[in-house]
Amino acid sequence: MLNVLEVGVDGILYAPKNVDELEELKRFTQSNFKINLTKAKVISIQNIPESERVCVDTTSLLEVGEGMLIGSTAKGFVLVHAEVFDTKFVSSRPFRVNAGDVSAYILVPSEKQGVYRTKYLSELKGGDQVYVVDIEGNTRIATVGRVKIETRPMLRFELEALINNEVIHINCICQNAETVKIVDNHGVARPVVDIKISDEVIVHVGPGATHFGTAVKEKIVEK
Repeated sequence: MLNVLEVGVDGILYAPKNVDELEELKRFTQSNFKINLTKAKVISIQNIPESERVCVDTTSLLEVGEGMLIGSTAKGFVLVHAEVFDTKFVSSRPFRVNAGDVSAYILVPSEKQGVYRTKYLSELKGGDQVYVVDIEGNTRIATVGRVKIETRPMLRFELEALINNEVIHINCICQNAETVKIVDNHGVARPVVDIKISDEVIVHVGPGATHFGTAVKEKIVEK
């Protein structure tokens, strides 16, 4: 007969006594992994007539100040805000991040605590897990409900971040639409169509080299 302590259980039935216990349980089950964020200056903006764009629809409701970290290289990632705002064009879709093009990286949980992995946006599918990140670098894990890939005009942003007197080049490609927002250095979600050269936005400087989504100590050139 197998010992339950050796194999674990399929689930746990918990009967909370009040709402406060539910909130405490929610905090306990959420990720306490924090990601270092900094600012980067936009140095170039390029129009891309059409690309395959990826919307990541989660099974969770995202809030103001939350989004996902997206980057064209593992050197760095831009905080792309969730579609939590109503606009004159569409109603809010607070479960969605219009993340970027199919080749971009997104941060996802790792089996190791306090470490993330990357996936290509084109790899994501329903049931996968991704990191939702707020403007303070706090993270929580959300499950992907579906992924929508469609052809859209895009904008390519080239940015520079200064870390320990070293200039780090970061690239991010977003759909050219007012509904797509990235977070500026003041914590404000701004439409990508309003971003100008010399503006500063919130980014995470990455490991600079990954292999199958895991950071490696190896010389890899991404440009």
